[in-house]
Amino acid sequence: MKYQDRCYQREPSVVARNIADEVILVPIRNNVADFDQAYTLNDIGGYIWKLIDGKTKVKEIKESITKEFGVTPERSEKDLIYFLSQLEKLKLIRQV
Repeated sequence: MKYQDRCYQREPSVVARNIADEVILVPIRNNVADFDQAYTLNDIGGYIWKLIDGKTKVKEIKESITKEFGVTPERSEKDLIYFLSQLEKLKLIRQV
């Protein structure tokens, strides 16, 4: 499967909260919030987080970022792939 045709979903053990202009991600481990492993997303990261729903393909997320933030498709793709790989490495999302 091509990378652009992949879909990702958020891990159900991660709680997301909007605070001011940021999204805070807090993993829940053994029924306890792990604030030592909390992550802050900027506006673009938060936008992407909302699109990671297990149904939206990577290419659709890329197109949405390109349109919403007025960046080139090449920049959107490069940054998106890096961001998704980091979220996956941190076990905050998984491929479906």
